[in-house]
Amino acid sequence: MLRQAKCVESVAASWGTWNLTTTDEELPQDVPSVQLTGNAGIHFGVPALLGRTLIPSDAPEGRDPEPVVVLSYLFWQRHFNSDPSVIGRTLQLVHKNYTIVGVLPSRFTWNDADVYLPLKIASDPSITLAPLIRLKPGVTRAAANTELQPLIEQFSKQAPSHYPKKFRVRVKGINDQYVEHLGQSLFLIFGAVGLLLFIGCANVSILLLARGTARQHELAVRSAIGASRGRIYRQLLTEALALSLLGALAGVGLAYRLIPLLIRWLPEFSFPHEVAISINLPVLAFSSAVAILTGVLSGLAPAIQFSRPQVAQLMQAGSRRTTEGAHAHGKRMHGVLVAGQIALTLLLLTSATASVNGFVRLD
Repeated sequence: MLRQAKCVESVAASWGTWNLTTTDEELPQDVPSVQLTGNAGIHFGVPALLGRTLIPSDAPEGRDPEPVVVLSYLFWQRHFNSDPSVIGRTLQLVHKNYTIVGVLPSRFTWNDADVYLPLKIASDPSITLAPLIRLKPGVTRAAANTELQPLIEQFSKQAPSHYPKKFRVRVKGINDQYVEHLGQSLFLIFGAVGLLLFIGCANVSILLLARGTARQHELAVRSAIGASRGRIYRQLLTEALALSLLGALAGVGLAYRLIPLLIRWLPEFSFPHEVAISINLPVLAFSSAVAILTGVLSGLAPAIQFSRPQVAQLMQAGSRRTTEGAHAHGKRMHGVLVAGQIALTLLLLTSATASVNGFVRLD
């Protein structure tokens, strides 16, 4: 009946995830298996790595399914040592021989099964199948919900024990459960990373102010021999920008190295196993833009303050009192900057730690 809906392009179904046992070798091995309807290969649109996927003739209507099996990529590697001539061989599961007709690519991990068998559609109402619906292009989920509501209500009349008394149909994407689960987590992570980035910007800005204080005599000499305020401003800003770009390059290189480690640390079902987690061009572009922006923001205050040095005051080093006074002023300024840096860092680290703790407490 679902195929009759105008919004539906194709419908497949899966049933169960249970362990079968290999019985054609000395040491039996548990093999997680899933049954799929014969049109599952066409429905998912994932071509086989070797051989073929399941096809409708593997599960003829009204007859028992053909004894064929499609292997997952990991099971093919583990059990058959990635043998490319595995197609046509026999795999015995619970004393029944199955002909291997295909090997799926590494990214297809539906229900984490090792083998996929054709499913026989029975009229027994006690058997619950998980329908897999693919909507036609351009059909919204709201429109699909409206059209499917009366159809599902007919199903509920035929098997009232399988449905609540009142319900609303809600079409969900395969990855919706992961997106909903990770929404708050990603928000907290983004907030913590933003706070850490702000800590870095504030610390670099304070360090640049302290370094500029120590370079006041140098900047005064440059100004005295003809350097304009704009020239000194650009120099200081360029130094801050170069520092931020070097930090961004080091961060991107470290991210490439740490991604495999972070993936291993993720909880088992935090992402679909077929998802390829990697750094892509938009992420690199975003990182570069943030690096340029943080470089400008970090170097802005020092560049404005020290682009107009007090040439007359700094160049008057004829008396020891003046020199000692300038040195004492520099030490006081340095102490104030360091104290401000420590206070700001503690404040922001506390906020970042609170965000990380909130992320850890999420289910």
